[in-house]
Amino acid sequence: MSDNTLLEVAKAMADVDHPVKVAASEWARENIGRRDLVEADRESLFSRDDWNKCADHGVLATMVPTALGGAGSSLATTLLTLEGLGHGCADNGLTFAMASQILSTQLVLERYCSPEQQQQWMPGLLDGSLIGAFAITEPDSGSDAFSMSATAEPLPDGGYLLNGHKAYITFGPICDVCIVFASTRPGGGSWGISAFLVPTDLPGV
Repeated sequence: MSDNTLLEVAKAMADVDHPVKVAASEWARENIGRRDLVEADRESLFSRDDWNKCADHGVLATMVPTALGGAGSSLATTLLTLEGLGHGCADNGLTFAMASQILSTQLVLERYCSPEQQQQWMPGLLDGSLIGAFAITEPDSGSDAFSMSATAEPLPDGGYLLNGHKAYITFGPICDVCIVFASTRPGGGSWGISAFLVPTDLPGV
């Protein structure tokens, strides 16, 4: 990220009355997070209805390039939108979850996955019909992500067999696709870790 981008983000976020932030806040206040949040939290309920409203409003597509079906907005605009949603929506878990998919799953899919993978997964992630997760944390590694124990062993057909456990994964119970980090070279530290795009309907997931 360039210094100019960081400066743009810092200036935009400091503006409490930025029109993007205000518009997002007003929309959120009127349209999402209006259910009984205490009861929803007690029952561990996820509002797919609110998620779809955000997708229909274009929130999930904010930062994705137009070539992949997104709005092509800048990082600053994306963060302003998310902050505005956080101000306007009482369900902060929802806005955190959107940030997770936008800034983790979709960003990785855009920058590092093949065109075939992008075509298969990005449209559904943007229109809300699919949900994506980002699995790096493990029960025994916590914030020390590079000490993960999950492994990925190459198979004769060119694929990989993943073995391990992940924890504290946003959308873990309900996601359709997950970017999973595992070691392909144990003992290699951060240089031995690879990322895999894993559909969650595969056996063993």
